[in-house]
Amino acid sequence: MSHLLDNRYLVIKTLGSGGFGDTYLAEDTKMPSKRQCVIKQLKPVADNPQMYTLLQQRFQREAAVLEHLGEESRYIPKLYASFTENGLFYLVQEWIEGLTLAESVMGQGIWQESAVRAMMIGVLHTLIYVHDRGIIHRDIKPDNIILRNGEPVLIDFGAVKETLNVSAISNIAHTVRSIVIGTPGFMASEQAAGRPFFASDLYSLAITAIFALTGKYPQQIGTNQTTGELHWQPHLENGQRISAELKEIFAKALQFDPRDRYGSAREMLAALQVGTFSQASHSQASQIPTIAAIPQLAIPPRKPLALKPLLFTSLVGGMLGVAIALSVFVYRNGSLVSIWQRLIPQSSQKAPFYFLADSAFEDINNAKLRVDKLRNQGYSNAGAFWIPDYPNLGDRQYQQVYAEKFADLASCEAKLAAHRRYAADAYCAYASLNAQDRARSQ
Repeated sequence: MSHLLDNRYLVIKTLGSGGFGDTYLAEDTKMPSKRQCVIKQLKPVADNPQMYTLLQQRFQREAAVLEHLGEESRYIPKLYASFTENGLFYLVQEWIEGLTLAESVMGQGIWQESAVRAMMIGVLHTLIYVHDRGIIHRDIKPDNIILRNGEPVLIDFGAVKETLNVSAISNIAHTVRSIVIGTPGFMASEQAAGRPFFASDLYSLAITAIFALTGKYPQQIGTNQTTGELHWQPHLENGQRISAELKEIFAKALQFDPRDRYGSAREMLAALQVGTFSQASHSQASQIPTIAAIPQLAIPPRKPLALKPLLFTSLVGGMLGVAIALSVFVYRNGSLVSIWQRLIPQSSQKAPFYFLADSAFEDINNAKLRVDKLRNQGYSNAGAFWIPDYPNLGDRQYQQVYAEKFADLASCEAKLAAHRRYAADAYCAYASLNAQDRARSQ
């Protein structure tokens, strides 16, 4: 349900919930454009008023750091504001248009080496900027890299989370003991022990790159019981070739002891660029792969530009170089795939099916947000399809969001009553490629 925060920000949707708080998509009602923004609600852990005051001071300090980072780099979301309300702390940040790396891989297929190298180069440039300012990201993973027009934007820095979640303060030694920030599988061992280094971010980036190459999370890959090394190469697709240089980069970045990894993001970037030049030379390419090699995002032309203006800022670092045009097509395993196929399971594109209809949208981005919300509510098979793909449903230019699909109408009807708690106008229907098939609904 929509409500105002700070008497200004109209909450549109909940984007996510977790132990640290909730994340919302909101509209700034005091801006002429009604621009959209992301609001992160953070729950401070404070046992007494003195503790709360301390956390509030630290929150303001860390928010100032985030503001500086976002102003100086277009690859970090801008911080628009921070405030406290009802004992909770809030950050108001730039809304980044695009898929996360996780969504890209799971929806469009695994990436080729040139695209992975380009992504790593982009993120390493950002890490050089961040590390030079004494900041460790602490939570690099596929969900925290958003591909805006093909360029990686790094989101969700862990410093503020740690600041606001102090597990204990010693009144005697006046020392702070913090909880562990990070994601299991993508987090290096020293970080899991509460002692992150700059090299911890490099470890997480290497794990993230391996996810892009294999489509597998670390927990699905497993490790060599003798050496402790991540056993990722057997998970490559048949015929997929990875250069020896990139394998060596992963091997070094994933060393157990952070002192055995690259000494800095600059050093890792240098190694990656040498390998990139070598790879380009071996293939007689005219230029090295750049960030433009990342699979293009499936973003349709936006109509209400006044409501969601596109963001234009200058490029950083010189290595990225190329502005990328929006496209309604994406590359998937070397083939051109229409934008609508990104949200539709391949099986549903070839066969008729019953579905529990939830809602329909003109804008595919709104459809995707609704699908995400349904999945958070437990509908793991929620998805969307373009109505004209199924002639028996008519030719309305909408993306139909469904909660589940079924083999028969009775199974759908059994779920319908329960789902009407989430969508009062939900119904069951039949989608067919045959225009003569009668649409069946309930």
